[in-house]
Formats: sequence, structure tokens, C-alpha cells
Amino acid sequence: MKRQLVKFAVVVGLGAFLGQAYAVDLLGVYNQATTSDPTFKAAHSQWQSNRENIAISRAALLPQFTIGAGYGYSYVHTRRIDSHYSNRAGNYSLTLDQPIFNFQSWSKLKQSKSSVKGSAATFAASAQDLMLRSSTAYFNVLQAQDVLRYDRAEKLSIARQLERTKQRYNVGLIAITDVYQAQANYDSIAAQEIQDKNDLSNQKEKLREITGLHYKSFSSLGSRLPLLKPNPASIDSWVKVAKRQNYSLLAARFTALAAQENITSQSTGRLPTIDAEGKYVYTNNSKINAGARHSNVTTVGVNLNFPVLQGGLVSAQTRQAKFDYQKALADWEKTRRSAVSTTRQSYLGVLSYISKIRADRQAIISNRSALKATEAGYIVGTQTMVDVLNVQAELYNVQKSYAIDQYQYIIQTLALKQAAGTLSASDLMQINSWLQQPRRHTIYRKVVTSKKAKFVKKAMPYKRSVVAPKVVEKKVTPKPFVAPKATATQAPKAVQHTTINKQILDMNPDHFTIQILATGASTKAVEFMNKVNLNAKAYCYTAKENGKEWYKIIVGDFVSIERAQQTLKNLPPAVRKENPWIRKIVNVQKELM
Repeated sequence: MKRQLVKFAVVVGLGAFLGQAYAVDLLGVYNQATTSDPTFKAAHSQWQSNRENIAISRAALLPQFTIGAGYGYSYVHTRRIDSHYSNRAGNYSLTLDQPIFNFQSWSKLKQSKSSVKGSAATFAASAQDLMLRSSTAYFNVLQAQDVLRYDRAEKLSIARQLERTKQRYNVGLIAITDVYQAQANYDSIAAQEIQDKNDLSNQKEKLREITGLHYKSFSSLGSRLPLLKPNPASIDSWVKVAKRQNYSLLAARFTALAAQENITSQSTGRLPTIDAEGKYVYTNNSKINAGARHSNVTTVGVNLNFPVLQGGLVSAQTRQAKFDYQKALADWEKTRRSAVSTTRQSYLGVLSYISKIRADRQAIISNRSALKATEAGYIVGTQTMVDVLNVQAELYNVQKSYAIDQYQYIIQTLALKQAAGTLSASDLMQINSWLQQPRRHTIYRKVVTSKKAKFVKKAMPYKRSVVAPKVVEKKVTPKPFVAPKATATQAPKAVQHTTINKQILDMNPDHFTIQILATGASTKAVEFMNKVNLNAKAYCYTAKENGKEWYKIIVGDFVSIERAQQTLKNLPPAVRKENPWIRKIVNVQKELM
């Protein structure tokens, strides 16, 4: 137990040095919680208080040295014989007591040692609980952000479907029922968005309860979450570890041992005690006109105290201690069963969420394919608008489930290690390495009114994910870039590289591309594309910035930033002179909208 507590002290000390600066990642939140969380601070103070019980119990076995002093003045007057006198008396004493035999004091010292060990284990359990609580609150915020993000994306998609449906109805291609259905779906998702905003605010407030601070942005999970199975891969092995070093179980064990020692302590209240005593007393007693008298008295001896009859006090206290011990044993067994059950549930939960995450990934692919097929059927008339909206809603639900399952997998992993008593700051450091710094991007939220639909620019935290919502239909398509006519000395090679903006809008917003040129002259863009021979597919599009029209050329559609970096290194020297840089496709799409 001592070695485990020393190990835990090292872990807590490590946590005190993590993230010293204000941060918005998991380690920053945990570090702030160690200094701000009232529950943890109370547990730490309680542990420090209980540690003093050993010194308090030991004091009854150590020598007791006492200094006493006194001074008095008296005046005596006798009327009958008309006499009077006054007296001044002063004294001081030195007393030294040393217990020789006091079995009850020794029992209380032994009991206090077990009690302090239990308090240390309780504090260790509270420290691990702080790690789990702060992590859970942190990922609950991220989960609420993702749910809001996906619902907003679904709202945008439904708004575009609604506008498209109204146009088809106006030209007589569909019935009014399709418009009503699209409008009903839009109103429902708008109400859900309000609820999501409130839930996000609530989760941030719960995190503030722990840290005492309000954070505006948070580091989010990367594109791929490592799905690590529990090691060792045996549920019985984890249960054995939990029985051996679960801190709540250790605390219950030492509490039972302290209760057992209390029985002995109370029963020895009827035994005699022997103390050695040494005392020195000096007295100065003087009368007016009668001189002074001084005395010095030194005594050394042994005192025996034998409590023969105490009115049944010792017997009652002993019976009470026995009942307390039975209760402590029952609490110990209850804690043991709870630790075993929690360990098994968390172990199975980790495996379950790993399987669910993998199934969610496949379900996203399947639902995207189903959505494309349903949209195609709607265009030719074999599917209705209700079918499209239902499939689209199912896709977004699967994407939300994927995000939620990722966070629950992390929380279950931490809960498993807490139940086994192995949770430490190094586990938080590993999870923190899966996060990426918070960034912000701009989406365009389409608001549908009775007269027209308009896009409203709204900033949202950006989360890199393999399941970012894909836009189904585009109501607003920017004007495509039209290359100037070729001259006699200029072949129309740019036409091979130029694509309409709709192809860019259909790309996966989570992918990456390389911007190789941005110019305000269309001729320069055409000359550059004709001059440079690129292996990857190039796109030229127009975008307005500060009222000025720019012609931008991007190259490639890369799944990961690593592939984009590799292509960037292999670009021709003429291209590298223009200082090309890697961009998210979602930012390019934002410019087009």
C-alpha cells in the first residue's frame, strides 16, 4: 500500500506541472481543476487533517512536562485583640509525567495508523475521480458542439431542399405536399437547433463548476481516433488488478481494520495504567515583620490507576465498536462488489464502443450511397421528397452517433482504468495527444422565410472529422470562371485544367488542396496554367474579396494533409516560386458561397 501511495503522489505531482499556462485542451482543463475544483480541495484538506491523528494518538505515549506558578497576598485583622498581619506567598512547580503502561493509548495509535491509510486511499480515489470528472465534462462539451454542428448542417441541407422543392412546385413538377413535408422538416430541425444550443451552454456550465473558468473554444478530436483495446485483453486480469489496487476498495479495507482496532481500544478501557511522575515545588511564604520561609520539595514516584467500576461504560463502548466493525465489513464487501462490477462493465463498454465506432463508419458510407440513390430516384420521379428527407436525416443521425460513440469510448477507457486503480496523468497526456488545436471556419446557414431564402454567415468551431456533412443540393452556385479567348500565340490549354465551381462544391469538405496562385488578372491565371505542366488535376475559380475579383488556382483533392504535403514537395520549381500552400477544401467552398 505504501508503494502504491508513493506512486500516486508522483502522479499527482506530475499533474501539477502539466499545462501551467491557460489552455483549452484536456490537460489545461485538468490542471485548472486540480487548483479550482472544490470537491478535490475538500478531499485534500480532509486527508491532511486525518494525517494529524497519528501525532495526536502518539502524544498520549510521550512525556508530558508541565510548569506551574502561583502568587498570593493575604491580610488578617483580629478585632478582639487588635492584631493584624499580612502574608505574601509565591510558588512554582515543575512536573514531568511519563506513561509506563497504557494499553488503550497503544491501541488508539495503531487504530489511527490504519485510519490514516484509509484516508490516503480515499484522497487517491478522489484524485482519480477528478481526472474522470474533468475529462467527462470536457468531452461532453465537445459532444454537444458536434451535435449542434451536425444539426446546423442538416438544417442548411433541408433549407436548400425546401427552396428547390418550392421552385419545382412553382413550375408544376411536384405536388404541394412535398413542399409541406420539406417545410415541416425544416421547422423541426430549427427547434432541435435551439435545444442543442441550450445543451451546449449547460455542458459548459458543468465544466465551469469544476474549473471555475469559462472557455470559449476547445481542442477537438482529430480525423482518426486510435481504437485501443484494453491491455491486458482479459476481463479477469482487470478484475484482479481492481481487487488489488482500487483506491476506494483499499480505503474500505483500512476503514474496516481501523474499526477492528477500535474494538481492542475500547475493551482495554478497564485495564490499569501506570505512570512515572517527577515533581519539584518551590514555595516562598513571608509575613510582615516576621521574616520569610522558603521550602523546596522534590518528589519522584510511580502512579497506578485502576478503574474498577465505571457504570458499564466500557462494556457499552465495546459493544458499539463491534457493531461499527460489522458495518465496516459490510461496506468493504459492498465496495468490492461495486469495483468488480464497474470494472467488468467498463471493460465490456470499451469493446462495445470500438465495435460501434467501426459500425458507424460503415453506416455513414452506406447512408451516403443510399442518399445519392434516393436523390437520383427523386429526380426521375421514382422517389418522393419524403424519401429524400428521411434518408438524409438518417445520414446525419449516423454521423452524430459516430461522434457521440467516440467520446463515450474515451470516457469508458478512463472509467476502466479508474476502476482498476491505474488511472494517472499519463493517460490524460495520451488522450490529449489525440486532440488538435481549435480553429474556426465559416459556414453559411440558409434561413428560409415566406418570401425568399438567404444565407447568413455564422462562425462555428471547426472539427476535423471523416464524417463531415456533405451538401446534397446547392441552391446558390457562383458564376464559373471563363477563360479568355486564346490568341494566336496562346493555345487554349487552360480549358483542360479549368472546371466549373460546382465540382469544387461537391468535394469532401474535410479533404485538402494546394493553392498555387491567386491573382487579380485573368490573363495571368490562363498564362500560368498553360505554362505549368501539373500531374495533379487543377481547378481555377473566381472569388471576391473586399469588392475585388480574384482568380485562384488550386491543385488536387487529397484525403489527408500528409498526401498534400508530399505533392507540395514534388511541385515544379516554377510553381514553388509562387509560394503555394495547403488549404482545407471547406475554406475554398466557403469562398465560392
